[in-house]
Amino acid sequence: YPNGVQCSNLTSYVDTAGREYALVGNTQGLSIVDITNPTNPTQLFLVPGATGQGAFWREVREYNGFAYVTTEQASGIVVVNLNYLPDSMGFHTIKPDGMSTSHTIFIDENGVAYVNGTDKGLLYLDLKANAWNPPLLGKFTNYYVHDCIVRNDTMWAACIDDGFMHVVDVSNKATTNNPSKVLAQWNTPQDFAHN
Repeated sequence: YPNGVQCSNLTSYVDTAGREYALVGNTQGLSIVDITNPTNPTQLFLVPGATGQGAFWREVREYNGFAYVTTEQASGIVVVNLNYLPDSMGFHTIKPDGMSTSHTIFIDENGVAYVNGTDKGLLYLDLKANAWNPPLLGKFTNYYVHDCIVRNDTMWAACIDDGFMHVVDVSNKATTNNPSKVLAQWNTPQDFAHN
């Protein structure tokens, strides 16, 4: 990218015609790049994002033709409709539970987005119910979660500020703050809890 634009995260998307795209989070927003011909990548769109110091990290994940972009800049989550690529796309910003900042996002096999490192805790969003405007299913506020992975309603949460990993039963998204939902915990050096 020219002019000192820095990149932080990316994912891929393939449309119904088989065209391939790189979805690149960078300091300007979300860059949507047609990589169908890998020797000639072409940026089709730049979805503008908040800029500034907190916007250096921008993570993106895709679910059923929609991209979800997080940033630590006070600007919510950008939802991008990819279903009309390569001709057009649409986007808007959501602020579930009034959240403003977020660090990372993970989407499980059930279409639930786990938005980590927000100013409102770890938020659970139901993308399957409404991909454009996902409802809030619940939140985990016991510890700051830097990142997580979820399989079969079990969440492995990196609690970076506290120096441990938590394994949490998230089968009922409304009750995950209950201490009985913690299945395991192990202490780690804080650098290891980053991952």
